[in-house]
Amino acid sequence: MSWKAINTDSLQNIIEGIKSGEAGRPDGLVTMDTLYKYVHKQISEQGPQEPVKYELNVRGSELIICRTGKLTREEWGKRIRKKINELGDQLPPRIQSMAIRVISLQAHQLSSKQAAFNQLLDEFLKDTLTIPKFIDKWEAVEEKFERIFEISELAERAMEEGDYAGAVTNVKTLDFARGCISMQNQLVTFRQPA
Repeated sequence: MSWKAINTDSLQNIIEGIKSGEAGRPDGLVTMDTLYKYVHKQISEQGPQEPVKYELNVRGSELIICRTGKLTREEWGKRIRKKINELGDQLPPRIQSMAIRVISLQAHQLSSKQAAFNQLLDEFLKDTLTIPKFIDKWEAVEEKFERIFEISELAERAMEEGDYAGAVTNVKTLDFARGCISMQNQLVTFRQPA
Protein backbone atom coordinates (compact mmCIF):
# COMPACT_ATOMS: atom_id res chain seq x y z
CA MET A 1 0.00 0.00 0.00
CA SER A 2 1.39 3.40 -0.91
CA TRP A 3 0.29 6.98 -1.30
CA LYS A 4 0.96 8.92 -4.46
CA ALA A 5 2.88 12.16 -3.98
CA ILE A 6 2.95 12.94 -0.27
CA ASN A 7 3.34 16.71 -0.14
CA THR A 8 3.92 18.94 2.87
CA ASP A 9 0.17 19.52 3.37
CA SER A 10 -0.39 15.77 3.50
CA LEU A 11 2.53 15.30 5.88
CA GLN A 12 1.23 18.06 8.15
CA ASN A 13 -2.21 16.40 8.13
CA ILE A 14 -0.66 13.02 8.96
CA ILE A 15 1.20 14.45 11.94
CA GLU A 16 -1.80 16.44 13.19
CA GLY A 17 -4.17 13.48 12.77
CA ILE A 18 -1.91 11.20 14.79
CA LYS A 19 -1.22 13.76 17.53
CA SER A 20 -4.88 14.74 17.93
CA GLY A 21 -6.18 11.19 17.71
CA GLU A 22 -8.56 12.05 14.87
CA ALA A 23 -6.74 9.71 12.46
CA GLY A 24 -7.07 6.74 14.79
CA ARG A 25 -9.63 4.22 15.82
CA PRO A 26 -11.53 4.60 19.11
CA ASP A 27 -8.96 2.31 20.76
CA GLY A 28 -6.20 4.83 19.91
CA LEU A 29 -4.55 2.78 17.15
CA VAL A 30 -3.82 4.34 13.77
CA THR A 31 -4.13 2.03 10.75
CA MET A 32 -3.31 2.71 7.11
CA ASP A 33 -7.04 2.90 6.42
CA THR A 34 -7.95 5.29 9.26
CA LEU A 35 -4.98 7.51 8.41
CA TYR A 36 -5.84 7.58 4.71
CA LYS A 37 -9.49 8.44 5.44
CA TYR A 38 -8.43 11.28 7.73
CA VAL A 39 -5.85 12.71 5.30
CA HIS A 40 -8.25 12.33 2.36
CA LYS A 41 -10.92 14.30 4.21
CA GLN A 42 -8.50 17.04 5.27
CA ILE A 43 -6.89 17.48 1.83
CA SER A 44 -10.27 17.39 0.05
CA GLU A 45 -11.53 20.19 2.32
CA GLN A 46 -8.44 22.31 1.56
CA GLY A 47 -8.81 22.33 -2.21
CA PRO A 48 -9.17 20.34 -5.40
CA GLN A 49 -6.41 17.82 -4.56
CA GLU A 50 -7.36 14.23 -3.91
CA PRO A 51 -4.91 11.79 -2.32
CA VAL A 52 -4.78 8.40 -4.05
CA LYS A 53 -4.38 5.07 -2.27
CA TYR A 54 -3.34 1.88 -4.05
CA GLU A 55 -3.89 -1.64 -2.76
CA LEU A 56 -2.55 -4.76 -4.48
CA ASN A 57 -3.01 -8.30 -3.19
CA VAL A 58 -3.65 -7.14 0.38
CA ARG A 59 -3.79 -10.01 2.87
CA GLY A 60 -4.30 -10.22 6.58
CA SER A 61 -5.87 -7.76 8.96
CA GLU A 62 -5.38 -4.03 9.20
CA LEU A 63 -1.87 -2.63 9.11
CA ILE A 64 -1.40 -0.80 12.41
CA ILE A 65 1.03 2.09 12.09
CA CYS A 66 1.14 3.57 15.58
CA ARG A 67 -0.85 4.71 18.59
CA THR A 68 -2.29 8.22 18.65
CA GLY A 69 -1.07 10.89 21.03
CA LYS A 70 -4.51 10.94 22.63
CA LEU A 71 -5.28 8.77 25.65
CA THR A 72 -8.15 6.33 25.42
CA ARG A 73 -10.99 7.10 27.82
CA GLU A 74 -10.02 4.04 29.85
CA GLU A 75 -6.36 5.08 30.17
CA TRP A 76 -7.38 8.68 30.92
CA GLY A 77 -9.70 7.41 33.67
CA LYS A 78 -6.93 5.26 35.20
CA ARG A 79 -4.61 8.26 35.35
CA ILE A 80 -7.28 10.45 36.95
CA ARG A 81 -8.06 7.75 39.52
CA LYS A 82 -4.33 7.38 40.32
CA LYS A 83 -3.93 11.14 40.77
CA ILE A 84 -7.00 11.32 43.03
CA ASN A 85 -5.65 8.45 45.15
CA GLU A 86 -2.23 10.11 45.41
CA LEU A 87 -3.82 13.34 46.65
CA GLY A 88 -5.72 11.58 49.41
CA ASP A 89 -7.40 14.07 51.74
CA GLN A 90 -6.44 17.14 49.69
CA LEU A 91 -9.67 16.79 47.70
CA PRO A 92 -13.06 16.86 49.44
CA PRO A 93 -14.80 13.44 49.45
CA ARG A 94 -17.77 14.71 47.39
CA ILE A 95 -15.37 15.81 44.61
CA GLN A 96 -13.54 12.49 44.76
CA SER A 97 -16.75 10.47 44.48
CA MET A 98 -18.18 12.58 41.64
CA ALA A 99 -14.85 12.43 39.79
CA ILE A 100 -14.86 8.61 40.05
CA ARG A 101 -18.44 8.57 38.77
CA VAL A 102 -17.55 10.84 35.81
CA ILE A 103 -14.52 8.80 34.74
CA SER A 104 -16.55 5.60 34.85
CA LEU A 105 -18.88 6.89 32.10
CA GLN A 106 -18.25 7.17 28.38
CA ALA A 107 -18.22 10.73 27.00
CA HIS A 108 -21.59 10.29 25.24
CA GLN A 109 -23.19 9.25 28.56
CA LEU A 110 -22.26 12.43 30.43
CA SER A 111 -24.86 14.98 31.46
CA SER A 112 -23.93 18.63 30.95
CA LYS A 113 -22.86 18.89 34.58
CA GLN A 114 -20.73 15.75 34.35
CA ALA A 115 -19.22 16.97 31.06
CA ALA A 116 -18.20 20.22 32.78
CA PHE A 117 -16.55 18.16 35.53
CA ASN A 118 -14.94 16.01 32.82
CA GLN A 119 -13.29 19.11 31.33
CA LEU A 120 -12.00 20.13 34.77
CA LEU A 121 -10.60 16.64 35.32
CA ASP A 122 -8.79 16.88 31.99
CA GLU A 123 -7.23 20.21 33.00
CA PHE A 124 -6.37 18.72 36.39
CA LEU A 125 -4.65 15.72 34.80
CA LYS A 126 -2.60 18.01 32.57
CA ASP A 127 -1.51 19.95 35.68
CA THR A 128 -2.89 23.23 34.34
CA LEU A 129 -4.75 23.81 37.63
CA THR A 130 -3.48 23.92 41.18
CA ILE A 131 -5.47 21.91 43.73
CA PRO A 132 -7.16 25.01 45.26
CA LYS A 133 -8.01 26.38 41.78
CA PHE A 134 -9.40 22.98 40.75
CA ILE A 135 -11.61 22.87 43.86
CA ASP A 136 -12.80 26.47 43.25
CA LYS A 137 -13.73 25.71 39.64
CA TRP A 138 -15.46 22.46 40.65
CA GLU A 139 -17.55 24.33 43.23
CA ALA A 140 -18.41 27.01 40.64
CA VAL A 141 -19.79 24.30 38.33
CA GLU A 142 -21.82 22.86 41.22
CA GLU A 143 -23.25 26.32 41.95
CA LYS A 144 -24.21 26.95 38.32
CA PHE A 145 -26.12 23.71 38.07
CA GLU A 146 -27.76 24.19 41.46
CA ARG A 147 -29.01 27.60 40.27
CA ILE A 148 -30.44 26.02 37.10
CA PHE A 149 -32.25 23.44 39.22
CA GLU A 150 -33.67 26.18 41.47
CA ILE A 151 -34.92 28.21 38.50
CA SER A 152 -36.48 25.09 37.01
CA GLU A 153 -38.33 24.41 40.27
CA LEU A 154 -39.53 28.03 40.44
CA ALA A 155 -40.91 27.82 36.90
CA GLU A 156 -42.68 24.54 37.70
CA ARG A 157 -44.16 25.96 40.92
CA ALA A 158 -45.36 29.10 39.09
CA MET A 159 -47.10 26.93 36.47
CA GLU A 160 -48.80 24.88 39.19
CA GLU A 161 -50.03 28.09 40.85
CA GLY A 162 -51.29 29.50 37.56
CA ASP A 163 -48.70 32.29 37.50
CA TYR A 164 -47.94 31.99 33.80
CA ALA A 165 -46.03 35.27 33.61
CA GLY A 166 -43.77 34.12 36.44
CA ALA A 167 -43.33 30.74 34.78
CA VAL A 168 -42.38 32.36 31.46
CA THR A 169 -39.87 34.65 33.20
CA ASN A 170 -38.28 31.68 34.94
CA VAL A 171 -38.26 29.59 31.75
CA LYS A 172 -36.55 32.44 29.87
CA THR A 173 -33.96 32.70 32.66
CA LEU A 174 -33.55 28.93 32.59
CA ASP A 175 -33.16 28.88 28.79
CA PHE A 176 -30.54 31.64 29.00
CA ALA A 177 -28.60 29.78 31.71
CA ARG A 178 -28.79 26.55 29.73
CA GLY A 179 -27.59 28.35 26.62
CA CYS A 180 -24.59 29.74 28.47
CA ILE A 181 -23.68 26.30 29.79
CA SER A 182 -24.20 24.72 26.39
CA MET A 183 -21.80 27.21 24.83
CA GLN A 184 -19.22 26.60 27.56
CA ASN A 185 -19.58 22.85 27.38
CA GLN A 186 -19.35 21.52 23.85
CA LEU A 187 -18.98 17.86 24.83
CA VAL A 188 -22.68 17.14 25.24
CA THR A 189 -25.99 18.88 24.74
CA PHE A 190 -27.98 19.87 27.79
CA ARG A 191 -30.54 17.34 29.00
CA GLN A 192 -33.81 18.51 30.52
CA PRO A 193 -34.04 18.00 34.30
CA ALA A 194 -36.03 14.92 35.28
